[in-house]
Amino acid sequence: MIEPTSMENFDSTRTKRHDLKDSIDDIINLYEKSQDQISNRSEALVQSFGRTVRYTYSQGKTNQMTNWSLDEAIIGLDVLRSFQQRGFKDKGYSISYWLQISQWLALMISLTLLIFSNENEVLSKTVLMITIIQILMRCMIISVRYATTNDSSLQSQKQRIFSQEEMLNEWVNDGWISIKPKQLDAEIKNCMIRNEVENVFFKFKFFLKMNEYYKDRLLNFNYVNENPYDPKMDAKIYKNFVASYSKGQEQQTLKRSQISDDQTTQKDNAMNIHVSYLETPSKDDLFTYFPGRQVLREQFLAFRNIVPTYKFFKFFPLAISHCILPLIIEFYQDCMLGEEDYYREKYRTGQFWTFNILLLYFNIMTLGTNLYFIALGSQDMKRRMVAMRSCESHLEPNRFKIKDIYKAFPLINFFDPKTLLSWMDLRIMYLDMGRRFFYRFKTYATVYLIFYSFAGTIFLAWYFVLYQEYTADLSMIVTIVSEILITFLFLYKTFYYGAQVNEISNSHLLRLSEIKSIMQRFLQEWEECISSKKINDVLLNNTYKNAFLYFKYKTQDVGPKCGKMDIKRSLEVLEAIQERLEKEIQFNPITILNIPLNMTIINAIRTSFFSLIIAMINFKIKVF
Repeated sequence: MIEPTSMENFDSTRTKRHDLKDSIDDIINLYEKSQDQISNRSEALVQSFGRTVRYTYSQGKTNQMTNWSLDEAIIGLDVLRSFQQRGFKDKGYSISYWLQISQWLALMISLTLLIFSNENEVLSKTVLMITIIQILMRCMIISVRYATTNDSSLQSQKQRIFSQEEMLNEWVNDGWISIKPKQLDAEIKNCMIRNEVENVFFKFKFFLKMNEYYKDRLLNFNYVNENPYDPKMDAKIYKNFVASYSKGQEQQTLKRSQISDDQTTQKDNAMNIHVSYLETPSKDDLFTYFPGRQVLREQFLAFRNIVPTYKFFKFFPLAISHCILPLIIEFYQDCMLGEEDYYREKYRTGQFWTFNILLLYFNIMTLGTNLYFIALGSQDMKRRMVAMRSCESHLEPNRFKIKDIYKAFPLINFFDPKTLLSWMDLRIMYLDMGRRFFYRFKTYATVYLIFYSFAGTIFLAWYFVLYQEYTADLSMIVTIVSEILITFLFLYKTFYYGAQVNEISNSHLLRLSEIKSIMQRFLQEWEECISSKKINDVLLNNTYKNAFLYFKYKTQDVGPKCGKMDIKRSLEVLEAIQERLEKEIQFNPITILNIPLNMTIINAIRTSFFSLIIAMINFKIKVF
């Protein structure tokens, strides 16, 4: 007979088991209600979790299931979504998936051979060294890439699977320079919000005549939606326009820099491009306000015609030559030794060829990817340099002084205060757009600089001091030197373009000072300039010719007092812009390791490099 106390304990245990079963069923129901908000694979995982709960309970393992929590299941779902965001798709498998799997297999098989089948030590240590270095660099690149992602994007990735278009918008695979017009519009909008630029105030007047093609692109806000974007065709139009414009300029004389329309109206027969910049602008051309948002978009898209777009496959020849170099040197050294038995044993074993071929494949893919990301940083910095050059060309009335490739960027009407302020906003947004990409590439460059500077220091210490105490294999030495030189070449280009951006800011200050002097002179000679009807025939400077033409129309409409008032307001605006630029140059230059980049530093780096080469040669041959 069961004791009453035992009966009570049994009832209590049974009640607890029923309560636990109800709790587990509640968890299952909660998951089933959320199935319509997650992906199909996440649903499968939830259902699997529910089946595991039921099965475990039916087997009497209730105590084990009490350790399971809802948070653990959610973590599993987040990891699954994270895999899916990185190329592991629900339906089928992407190229990224197969590349990652193949590289992983190549690395695992090679490491297995190194650990278990290297009794004779015939496997190359130099190739393995390249592998270790590239893995470290690749891990750094991936960590920085996700560390510089917006929090909103990371949260969205936890909730749903991004489409291919959304992934391209987030990462911009070929670099910031290859951005599409629709995505660029969104970036411009966000950039204007960050920098407090109002769309209704962001407008430009130009001193040049726009042809109908460019006028449509600049005035029609829906142009990118109504017309398909073809980068190759845009590049042809841009290059043909610049070539036709430069050819037309050669026909002009210094005295008649703006000759009659019937002499300057040119068309490129192949592309049907009207080179309107050579014509004298009409009143409508001079007084039309072009929306700054469209001006920024079209000019940003034009930068890809100046800055070369890097493609991933272009770095494979360099990666192949670098990765195969140690094997060539090793083969040459073995041939020079003349030990046929060792030679045959080494090069006739399957482990040797399997190990080296697999690691060669892994190193080429990884090194090519790493070089691609460094090159994107150099490309992004060059895009900033080109943007600053375009801002400089906006302020240069003498179009003969501008390089041909920048002549497509029109001359702004700097006698209009609103246009001057819009120019400053344009310059700010050029440097601000793609800020997260800039920080990403800057971090890449910083980490690479620190790592390879440390490696270079160790190599130089061995070369000058420790070479007698520690022997090193020739293939390893050549490989280390080769990798350091390749990396520093890309870093040097990045730093050079960054220094150019800082230097061009000083050029902007100089050009604004020149414009300020011209305005003051024009203001002093106002009465003579406006009252004289023949002065336009004797003026040689394009700045004065443009000013005379503009204010002639303006005084006809609103009178001479408003014209003088515009010049005085423009002078005040110039003062504010100059002060802003001076502060920016002082407090916000492009830096590396908190050191502002300038051409003095770049020249010092170049001189130090050649001095080091001479010192290393002299150390060996003892010339001096």
